[in-house]
Amino acid sequence: MKARPARTALVFTSMGVALVAVLGIGTASSPAATRSAPGWVLHGSYLPAIHPTNFVATIDNSYFPLTPGTAFHYEGRSGKTPQTDDMVVTHRTRKVLGVTCTVVRDTVSEHGRPIERTFDWYAQDKRGNVWYMGEDSLELKNGHFVRASDSWEGGVNGGKPGIIMPAHPKAGEVYRQEYYPPGGALDQARVLGHAASITVPDGAFERSLVTLEWSPVEPQLEKKYYVAGIGEVQEHLVQGGHEHFELVRVTHYPASESGSSARPYPPPGVGEICKCAVERIPYVVVRPPAGRVPLLEPATRPKRERRIRDYEGITTRVRTLVPCSEQCAEG
Repeated sequence: MKARPARTALVFTSMGVALVAVLGIGTASSPAATRSAPGWVLHGSYLPAIHPTNFVATIDNSYFPLTPGTAFHYEGRSGKTPQTDDMVVTHRTRKVLGVTCTVVRDTVSEHGRPIERTFDWYAQDKRGNVWYMGEDSLELKNGHFVRASDSWEGGVNGGKPGIIMPAHPKAGEVYRQEYYPPGGALDQARVLGHAASITVPDGAFERSLVTLEWSPVEPQLEKKYYVAGIGEVQEHLVQGGHEHFELVRVTHYPASESGSSARPYPPPGVGEICKCAVERIPYVVVRPPAGRVPLLEPATRPKRERRIRDYEGITTRVRTLVPCSEQCAEG
């Protein structure tokens, strides 16, 4: 981790995705680098070339699979505050630089109420590398979500995609995960290798892939553990703060339930119903009781009955209507 491997340039010409002198094993640190930056951090120009024809529709990278309808539920602490993090792979897509990306909704909550929401856009190339194409990040201000300054999109205002997970991660490999200097989105990662067994609430696993991520904004170092066939199972800060999250469970939602058009989607908040979901499309959404699975359910018309059934058949009354952006509705 602290060694400074020789500079290496990777050029993926056969698939038309070129990373020139930037996705290598590392470069020497420059005098202007942040003092706390590790020696392996990449510097210099970053010139990824993205060609839509070199991407595939399915994200099935062993360490970062994103199957629509899958939800990853994490629990942990940020400092001394308990938090949950629900990452849902939606059925939505978004075009970035001509590439069709899978939209993943990530919601961080405290005491049952969301404090951060991010819509991440991922795509996989023909070699199996999973690219991070951009994000629409929302932060809570004065009780309302507003677009955060670190939101970015590949090809817009200098934003450039990065790799979130290599096709065949090797110990010592370093790569940029995102690149948007105006918003400080400059995360990089280094593959540390494979670790022995790891146990989290979701289960015990014999082997895991370990990476170390660095962010120049905080700055901080974060260690992450991935299990083949599942994805990330644990993360914790090793420098720059105190955070620790573990995978509690993975849930899979059917596209339809018993012939109905019920669809899963993470809710805006405890007992809340998304106005746009009712007014713009005939669905309502609510967070069910603890331990239950949230679903979108067709609203009863014309009264639009304010009740919703969760995956296990429990009915919950919706208590509060709240305004929101159109991003709450999965179209």
